Amino acid sequence: MSYRLDLTVINQTDTESRFALTLHNLGDQALEAWSLAFILSRWIEPASVSHGVLTQTGSYCTLSASDAAALAPNSHFYTEFSIKTPPLSLHGDGVIDACLYANQQGEALPVTVTPVNLKN
Repeated sequence: MSYRLDLTVINQTDTESRFALTLHNLGDQALEAWSLAFILSRWIEPASVSHGVLTQTGSYCTLSASDAAALAPNSHFYTEFSIKTPPLSLHGDGVIDACLYANQQGEALPVTVTPVNLKN
């Protein structure tokens, strides 16, 4: 099983940035009843999340699909959210670490995190 997490800046102003977060299932098995745990040092505006259910305690975030749909093999889950912050300028400002939890495994599954894709 192989999973990848991409974070991309899609819009930014002096006081707010909009991000696209994509979780890719690069494996050949569906991921049932999953939740993504990740570390992000900025506060996500909860009402701005376009797909999924997000909880955040400090920098620890948990995201799951709102419809509890499986993440099919060779597919992805996409959501957008906003952070009220000046524009990010460093690739290290994105997601620091991530893992997946699923009911059928009951263990943390590693996720490859790519550097944040900054808007030019």
